[in-house]
Amino acid sequence: LQGVTRDDVDAAKSLFLRFVGEEVLETTDYGQILASSQSSARVYINGVFANEESNFLFSYNITNLTEAMRKRLNRERLNVGRTTYAERVKMILKSASSPVVLDALASQVDARARGDQCDEMVWSDISTRAINLLHERRKVAFITERELAEHPNVVDNMRRDGLGVVLVDDSQKSKLDAQLKSGDGGLRTLEGYVQQYNESFTYSFVEPAYLSSAEAEIFSRSPDILALIGADGSAPPSASRWMGQTASGPLVRSLSNARSSAPCRSTQGPSFTSQRTLSPALLTSPVSLNLCSPHISARRPIVRSAPLASDGRVPAATGGI
Repeated sequence: LQGVTRDDVDAAKSLFLRFVGEEVLETTDYGQILASSQSSARVYINGVFANEESNFLFSYNITNLTEAMRKRLNRERLNVGRTTYAERVKMILKSASSPVVLDALASQVDARARGDQCDEMVWSDISTRAINLLHERRKVAFITERELAEHPNVVDNMRRDGLGVVLVDDSQKSKLDAQLKSGDGGLRTLEGYVQQYNESFTYSFVEPAYLSSAEAEIFSRSPDILALIGADGSAPPSASRWMGQTASGPLVRSLSNARSSAPCRSTQGPSFTSQRTLSPALLTSPVSLNLCSPHISARRPIVRSAPLASDGRVPAATGGI
């Protein structure tokens, strides 16, 4: 070749994937996912450079073209915009199965809070898949910024249960709500968490004679204790025992003004720790009191052990002290 410099040759070679040497992370029926080695991600069509994407997570080589794509492409691959290849990039990501790709995609859900989320997450199908991938990999709950502001006590309880709180936008939350209603009970939105929390409580009643002497002493003072929060002390109270898997302490026993006059045993489900000290503003009646302590003082808080409100709203406290 004459009249062509080395820089000209290098510039020409940079338009072809085989000369660029980007690592292929996964090959699908629709194309390849590449680990970008450039300052910006690139989109290739049958190995020929089509466009540069400054905020894509991966580079892509589209090998299975739609008829619409063929019509839009010209010989020189000039003026190839995102609309030309967006659907094929979506299909590549939706059919991806390699751990390195799925892990990177899941990590982008957290990136929203940092403000550096990739552009692939703009597509609702991809963001929904990324959210579900994150749900499979970590114990997380998905909430919107509005829910974070309106239900801080519920969010605090999520964190005490060891859940990571991940912010999603309203459109993503709508898709998650639809997924939850369709039967995916393991998904944790605010409503899903409340449902799981409530379903983790089961009760079986036992007789007062089974209480220890220390518990019986406290139980006998239940009318005075319930009166501290304005509850009707004339109603027969009942004692409940919380049982479950917890590394932090033994069986927790409590007094309750439940309808039955017999004490009850409450078993916490495996998804949550069974020994809790919950904010009075978070929970609803019946009221319960820790019986493991040998002393009761008016300065000790009343601990509520009932489920959360079914609609996720935080009821007002009625007398924690």
